[in-house]
Amino acid sequence: MAFTLHINDSTNPKVLAFMEYVKSLDFVKVIEDEISTYPSMSDKEIIDRVLVTRQEIQDGKLISQEELVEKIKKW
Repeated sequence: MAFTLHINDSTNPKVLAFMEYVKSLDFVKVIEDEISTYPSMSDKEIIDRVLVTRQEIQDGKLISQEELVEKIKKW
C-alpha cells in the first residue's frame, strides 16, 4: 500500500510532530521527495504575459494550441 501526502506548510509544529510520529512506526517506510518550486506570478503579470503571447501569435512568432494539435495529427 502506498500513500502520498502533500503538505503545504512543513514548518507547522503539528505537521512536524505528525511526520515524526509516522517515521517512528516500524511498518512505515518514508520516502521524501524534494518538490521543485516554481516562481509565482501576480495576476497583473499573468495578464501582461497573456497579452504579449497573443501578440506574438498574431505576429506569427508562436502558434496557438489548436495549430499545435493540428500539426501533431499530421505526424
